Amino acid sequence: MNKIITLCLLIIGLVVTGCGTEGKTSSINNTPVIYNVTPNDSSSIANSVDSNGNLAVTLTGVNFGSPSEGRVYYNGYTSETSSNPQSIPLTLYYGGSWTDNSISVNLVKTTRETYPNGSFYVIANGQQSPTTARFNFGGGNLTSSTVTDWNPKVINRYSTDQNYMSIEGDGFGITPQDLLIYTYNGYSKTILKTEIYNWSNTRIVLPLPINEIANSLTSNTTLFIRPADSTNVNLAYFEFKTSQISNISPTEGSIGKILTVSGQGFGTTQSNIFVYIGESYANVVSGSWNDNSFQIRTPNFTTSGAKNIKLRVNNNEITSNFSYEVKAPIIYSISKYENLSEGDNVTLYGNYFGNKEELQAIYQTGRVEITNTSNNSTNVVSMSDANVSWIDNNITFIWPKISSNLLTTKTFNIKVIVGSLISTTSINVTD
Repeated sequence: MNKIITLCLLIIGLVVTGCGTEGKTSSINNTPVIYNVTPNDSSSIANSVDSNGNLAVTLTGVNFGSPSEGRVYYNGYTSETSSNPQSIPLTLYYGGSWTDNSISVNLVKTTRETYPNGSFYVIANGQQSPTTARFNFGGGNLTSSTVTDWNPKVINRYSTDQNYMSIEGDGFGITPQDLLIYTYNGYSKTILKTEIYNWSNTRIVLPLPINEIANSLTSNTTLFIRPADSTNVNLAYFEFKTSQISNISPTEGSIGKILTVSGQGFGTTQSNIFVYIGESYANVVSGSWNDNSFQIRTPNFTTSGAKNIKLRVNNNEITSNFSYEVKAPIIYSISKYENLSEGDNVTLYGNYFGNKEELQAIYQTGRVEITNTSNNSTNVVSMSDANVSWIDNNITFIWPKISSNLLTTKTFNIKVIVGSLISTTSINVTD
């Protein structure tokens, strides 16, 4: 009977011992053991980094003892595959705590940037805990983020619809930080975190100071975007085109003439870019604007001569090295010089008369003035009159009825006026 009782007690003891060890493994001789580290995945780390780039890490486990007798160490690795960790003692996280089964420590920004991959161990009760698995604690810092796309990749100097950039990816964190736009040619501009439009773990939208960039750079270049406090990574880059005029055609002509401006970086739409010939605004021909060229109509002028081609954006005037020579009309000859009578077909030959449709497009007109030199009376033939043909190098019209003394021969002076420009030559005829 005693043997049976003893056997039963042994069985009961084994059952109780087995139930007590179910779940977490107990620590032997008060050895500290870390069961869990939070945060430990890239998304959680990104969302937990504070505005200074520091990360609060909580270790849970058993036998941590007290902070006066223990220490937490971070085994830091420079990369995921590197070896020979740097053991760094950590401090309690501000506002955190140290209890026998939970410790909050501070993984500062410089440590995270230098050693983004790492593990932890605790020394407590005179013993060292097993080391945890390695995690990427660089998550949420831009030096270890992933960029999948960004737009735009090409920006034109005069395009005002490209004044922000969107960067897509992962691991940006939820707390904005200052960014730097720079070029190896010397330009740099810090975009403060308070100026950034949108910041999430997967998307950053930042302003692009296009006007400032345009005023600082005079040639095509590539600009990069990186964290303002780091030189190790570029988040994105874009080609900046300075919208240079390389040619104009033709280089001279009458008012109303369509002028083609060629170059680069004009953008796909005119936006709020204004084009001037001299000091006069020039209308862009509808549908002609593209990134490499556009067409304009020469506006009316009161004087002829060379007029510089200018672009004006947001009150900033940018002149080019190209000019258009505005020409006044010139008369070379007439189809009939003598014995002109009412109803005769007459053609003036010359240049820079303008074309009827082109003049009408800029709301200007042309006219022929026929002046009787004996009494200075003038008859006018208008471009819009019936039976008048008006092109750039000849004008055909019907000689008008002119009251005169039939017994005498009269001399008439003929000149052409196009818009506000008067022909530099005139011609005399007789009836």
